[in-house]
Amino acid sequence: IDEGLKLGLEELGKGKQERISQGFLLTDGENEHGDNNRCLKLAKLAASYNLTINTLGFGEDWNSDVLEEIADAAGGTLAYIEYPEQALDEFSRLFNKMQSVGLTNSYLLLDLMPHVRLAELKPIAQVAPDTIELPIQKEGDKWIVRLGDVMKDIDRVVLANLYFDKFPAGKQAIAHVQVRYDDPSLNLQNLYSDLVIVEGNFVSSYQPKVDPFVQQQILTIAKYRQTQIA
Repeated sequence: IDEGLKLGLEELGKGKQERISQGFLLTDGENEHGDNNRCLKLAKLAASYNLTINTLGFGEDWNSDVLEEIADAAGGTLAYIEYPEQALDEFSRLFNKMQSVGLTNSYLLLDLMPHVRLAELKPIAQVAPDTIELPIQKEGDKWIVRLGDVMKDIDRVVLANLYFDKFPAGKQAIAHVQVRYDDPSLNLQNLYSDLVIVEGNFVSSYQPKVDPFVQQQILTIAKYRQTQIA
């Protein structure tokens, strides 16, 4: 798998300039003659070059763990093909998804205020349109999260797990958020969205107030992580 992945990335790299670059890895995930750690390193390398890898598994004994880790590391999605006739449907779904891409090389820039910090374990995840863990890195004073290609008219839902020290009661700024992206239709790179100030409403006496939309997103990522553990 790792050698095939390496060759595929080399081909993608030749034509990625001003293009949407996504690769499809179709395999049973059993890397008998290769190195799974090398696969993950290649997936992370792909992400660093703004290349997205989607994995498609098949066969009764497919290795979902390896393919899921590759997809997560490279900002792609994992799909399972149970029957041969499903292959065309899955490839069609991925191609349709690529055709709806409006922005490329997108990154979420997260600037946390003092006394606010990210959780150490799995701090940020994408819930929609696909559920994946998002790798995060530090760039100066900001946290950088690769979002990859952004599709037109399809909402992207990202959850961040934050911890707070004690704040005075009332509304307080907890983070500044921006998105950096390329617009291939205009041939423009390193564009920035408007800065969004995220506020928290701190109260002296906590009373739970359930937001059904947020609750559903949390349940979705919790279910996804349970399947990973299983």
